Amino acid sequence: MALGVLHISMYILLKNREQFAGDGVVYLPVQSNDPACTTPYCDIASICTLMTNTTAGTPMQRLAQLANIQHMGKCTEPDYDGMIRFWSSAKNPDRTWLYQTCTEWGFYQTCETGTQCPYTQVHTYIHTYIILLYMLNIT
Repeated sequence: MALGVLHISMYILLKNREQFAGDGVVYLPVQSNDPACTTPYCDIASICTLMTNTTAGTPMQRLAQLANIQHMGKCTEPDYDGMIRFWSSAKNPDRTWLYQTCTEWGFYQTCETGTQCPYTQVHTYIHTYIILLYMLNIT
């Protein structure tokens, strides 16, 4: 039984890591970009300015600076199960968008391994597909 618990614990850890990498490190407002926004790093241009500013540290330091400002200095707790509950809730108006991106457009925010795409290379279309299975209660 201990091995089974360890296996489940490792699975949850892996899913939480994927969740954090895919949705938790920083917010990139690619679909809701507002060039007139006034909070720090709230639009694509200001995020790009920071992330391409080599005098602001290494790429990892710049990412950490962006995350720190966007999360107001607070740590984020990845919660894969909580994310599944969020998308599964019939009261969640964002479910429509996820459903449409899958069924109508085949649109996924993913990156090919080895590219410099701004999204994680772990958060694949399979990840979104699994969320849809839970969301739509398909077994």
